[in-house]
Amino acid sequence: MPPRVLVVDARAPEADRIAQAARVLDAGALLAFPTETVYGVGARGDLPEAMARLRALKERPDSERFTLHVGDPAQLVGEHVTVSETARRLMEAFWPGPLTLILPCEGGDTLGVRYPAHPVAQAILRAAGGPVYATSANPRGQPPPATAREVAEYFPEGIEALVDGGPAAIRQASTIVAVEGETWAVLREGLVSRDMIARAAARRVLFVCTGNSCRSPMAQALFEVLVSRRLGIKPSDLAVHGLLVQAAGTSALPIGGASEHACRIIREKGGDLSAHVPTPLTRDLVERADRIYAMSNVHLERIRRFSESAAARARLLAPGGGEMADPIGGDEAEYRACAEQIERGIQAVLDGILAAPRPKERRP
Repeated sequence: MPPRVLVVDARAPEADRIAQAARVLDAGALLAFPTETVYGVGARGDLPEAMARLRALKERPDSERFTLHVGDPAQLVGEHVTVSETARRLMEAFWPGPLTLILPCEGGDTLGVRYPAHPVAQAILRAAGGPVYATSANPRGQPPPATAREVAEYFPEGIEALVDGGPAAIRQASTIVAVEGETWAVLREGLVSRDMIARAAARRVLFVCTGNSCRSPMAQALFEVLVSRRLGIKPSDLAVHGLLVQAAGTSALPIGGASEHACRIIREKGGDLSAHVPTPLTRDLVERADRIYAMSNVHLERIRRFSESAAARARLLAPGGGEMADPIGGDEAEYRACAEQIERGIQAVLDGILAAPRPKERRP
């Protein structure tokens, strides 16, 4: 028998139709539904007969697990998964969205978890009476479906109901990342790329000055040069090794670039500021930074205005807690003196930064 089709408004899901879809799951039947990536088919994970139907439909052996789909991260409570700091950062960056996380569970097992961004999927998952495990709604070896019609063509029988919420926007399976402690591995790359994962998982070091045209960009570039040398890697690979270095200015405008003297000095030291564009300091930059180094007390005060919680993570960069004079408008000698002071400040904190745990990529 072909699946019963429930047409649901993707932007404003009708409550009665969502309730009908949830009742299908609660009755132990299979339900196909849209996500932002592809269409999936799911069953209640706490109903053994329903999971057996799902396994038979997908021709999956008992050894292969399905992915827990949630309509709210709070639904993970009670699932006995371990959410490390790195996993939490990835959730904050990409959930709801096209990212599946493989997390460790109690007893040494693992569990795939996904929080789709599609309003229809979220509504169904919240309305279901128990955990919903799902997978893409395609036979083994076939491309995942992007429309309800494709699901119906794949499975003219075996699925009780099919929720038609329009075509999937991304039309590509989610990125899968396995997270164990502070290490991560991309098992399947989708719209969320490896580089995006590395940047989101990395611990963030933020340098702050006024215009973000000399002091903080020099600090960012010098930090990248010094750390990459210590680790024996290229500066472009720092994020993969768990560090994302940023710089911003309390009065910066996103025009122009770094000052000429700053570019020349940094080039001599092995860095490159030729593509630098001043970045305004924002609340998001402040709140997401793990360590913040300011050039003056004025900058510290501005940081605290953005976020009181950032006070514990912010300090002056200059050795001994002094302020760094702004070389803007000065000659090259003033810039060199400032760069040397910045480098001494970085050297003073470098060991502590590198000794702290940080996420790292591992090859699957």
